[in-house]
Amino acid sequence: DSDIPHRTKLARLIIDKFIEEHNKLKCELQNTLGRISFTSDCWSDINLQTHMAISGHWM
Repeated sequence: DSDIPHRTKLARLIIDKFIEEHNKLKCELQNTLGRISFTSDCWSDINLQTHMAISGHWM
C-alpha cells in the first residue's frame, strides 16, 4: 500500500493534471472548427439573480 501524498503535493498533482487535460482539450477543439454545436440557457433564481449557462457539444 502506498502512502497518501501530502496536501501540497496532492494540490500540485491536481493542478498539473488539470493543465495537462486543458491542453489536450484545446488541441482537440482546434481540430473541430465548424463542428461544435452550442446550447444556452438563461434563468433567474428566487432572489432574481440572473444566470447563464453555455454548453458546447462535439463528436
